[in-house]
Amino acid sequence: MKKVRIRKNSSLIVFLVDLSWSMAVTKRMAATKKAITTILTKAYQFRDDVCLITFQKEGADLVIPPTHSIALAERS
Repeated sequence: MKKVRIRKNSSLIVFLVDLSWSMAVTKRMAATKKAITTILTKAYQFRDDVCLITFQKEGADLVIPPTHSIALAERS
């Protein structure tokens, strides 16, 4: 008998949020924030990373760089 350990690869989950002019932007950002914190708390075991990128018209901003830290995500 031989003990075999299989290591799961970590994943990068990217959230892209459209901030174009709309009445639902605040609702979208609140839902995105909740989803990111939920995924980070569940993904801690697997060391999955999450990042948030917002875009509007021709530009994009990296709001939360790839991280598995819940504290860093909440600060951003």
